[in-house]
Amino acid sequence: MKLFGRQRAVITGLLTIFVIGLPTTGAGASSSNDRNDKSQLTTARTAQFKNCDPDDISACFADRTQANLPFRIIHKDRPKTRYVALLLHGLSDSPYFYRDIAPLFFNAGMNVISTRWAGHGTKSSDLSKVTYLNWLDDLKYARSLALEHGEKIVVAGMSMGGLGATFLLLKRPDVVAGGVLFSPALKTYSKIGQEIVPCTGTSVVRWINENLFILPYFTPDELYSKEKDYGHDVRYEKISAAGACELYKARMQLSKPQELDGIENPRFQLKGISHHGGYPKKIWYLPNGDLAPDGDDRIRKANFEGLKMPVFNVLSAYDMAVDVDVALELANSLENQENSELFFFTDGDEYSLPSNTTVANFGEVKHASVMLNPENTPVFTTEVNPAFKEMKERLGRWLQNNFSK
Repeated sequence: MKLFGRQRAVITGLLTIFVIGLPTTGAGASSSNDRNDKSQLTTARTAQFKNCDPDDISACFADRTQANLPFRIIHKDRPKTRYVALLLHGLSDSPYFYRDIAPLFFNAGMNVISTRWAGHGTKSSDLSKVTYLNWLDDLKYARSLALEHGEKIVVAGMSMGGLGATFLLLKRPDVVAGGVLFSPALKTYSKIGQEIVPCTGTSVVRWINENLFILPYFTPDELYSKEKDYGHDVRYEKISAAGACELYKARMQLSKPQELDGIENPRFQLKGISHHGGYPKKIWYLPNGDLAPDGDDRIRKANFEGLKMPVFNVLSAYDMAVDVDVALELANSLENQENSELFFFTDGDEYSLPSNTTVANFGEVKHASVMLNPENTPVFTTEVNPAFKEMKERLGRWLQNNFSK
């Protein structure tokens, strides 16, 4: 027994020396001072806004040092309009992605607000310091801010922002008049799920970083990253596993019957993530819904019926980030089909499409590509939407027909 005690002491000492000697800066690690440092984090409530000149909206995005800031475009003679546009960006992106779309809403007579999600606009590792509850709080604030500038909201969202827009469409129809959904993350695609670190793993890393001080600090998104070769000043250079994990949890809230203001705070357990009321006790892989214990079929279809407001959807069959079939379920469930539209990039397969659908045959238009204008992308070199002009024209007419009266 004495020998075992000595062996244990030696092993413990060696491990301590090894841990202390590990680098705490550089790739894969951060300074211990950064362990719980949230001083640089911003939320929708605290981020600096820029006020765009309505006579020269494009100038609002010319300064690359401020390109990722949230922005307002307010009519000079109407500080509060009948409809106000609320534009929500995607995971790892920024409000900059709406630079070519925002003028359409303004020209339809709306004031325009674009907020920025918590953990964005600084560095990608900051996504490991926020949770989906921060984003839901962002959404509540964005809703309140928008209503200061308009009587009813027309909400638009790309990817994660599309999920946020769907929250408002489903849970706050009293203040939302319509929506525009660009590849909404209602369910993320299984091929990405096969590559991403298990959600439980990122949660364990988060808990260790916040509660234990025996390891050099590293962030969950460093366990998995997918480099992007463009636009590092307006979006993060890699996809964050921690952020994707929180996006998965946010998506699961769509099935809950309560309003946005009633969503409860989850509690953490090392064996998994235990939640209040109907949430899976463990989330093993993300975003492959088939691996979720409760199954995505029940969750993803919940509450899609009953949407009475007009919605403009933009979807691509080539999307490798979100499940287009689930987004089509929402598009087909809309009660106001007469005033709703779908702009759909087809891959040639057969799909059940709403009657008011524009089918575009322009090759493999990927997830983020639907927002990128080939004529106005000085930093985006690899992915664009070749049908952007046609999509923009149809969206502009749709906004004019439904909201400029």
